[in-house]
Amino acid sequence: MFKKDIAYIADLIGDPARSAILIALLEGRALTAGELARQANISPQTASSHLNKLIEGGLICVQAQGRHRYYQLANTEVVHALEALALLIPKPLFTIPKPVADIQYARSCYDHLAGRVGVLITQGLLNQKYLKLDERGYRLTPLGENFFSTLGIDTKGLKNKRRRFAYPCLDWSERVHHLAGSLGASLLNVLLKKRWFLRTKQGRTLHLTPQGKSQLVSLLKIDL
Repeated sequence: MFKKDIAYIADLIGDPARSAILIALLEGRALTAGELARQANISPQTASSHLNKLIEGGLICVQAQGRHRYYQLANTEVVHALEALALLIPKPLFTIPKPVADIQYARSCYDHLAGRVGVLITQGLLNQKYLKLDERGYRLTPLGENFFSTLGIDTKGLKNKRRRFAYPCLDWSERVHHLAGSLGASLLNVLLKKRWFLRTKQGRTLHLTPQGKSQLVSLLKIDL
């Protein structure tokens, strides 16, 4: 039964048109059937058939608003399944699909920062010796404790939580790691409070503000 379930979902995702629809929804915004048809380069009638199959398979959901129907990925599990599949694409064949090119630069991954900016910030934390990488994940240094304290992050309190403190999360678009765990989540929360990053109205894309760029370049000596 389990094998059949996997084959069913794989068949839904594996169709080129349905795959294009899922990729278009990966950014997190709700789109109409017409918009998805254009993204997948198919007719509205064909798109309707594919959308119904994806709804039946539990991969997307639809919400009516007035005369319009808006489609979204059903849940975060679908998002992360698609991102995990992207990690299996051989590097020579890997390209960022146009519909989700914006989220390559900066986005949220669960509740921490991902994308090119997330990777660069993590690398900056390592280069400045605020973090060290060992077999258990990222380890906070004394310099790092002072750095995060200046940002208003209580690292000692975070370590007492049941959640993992700091560990590498493989970034599907950059193919290297960014910072995850309670430390990564707290860092993103602080960056949003400082308005160094702004959330978009819909989706997971994050906007790096001029102030945020200036401050991060100064603090971490990174090229944004």
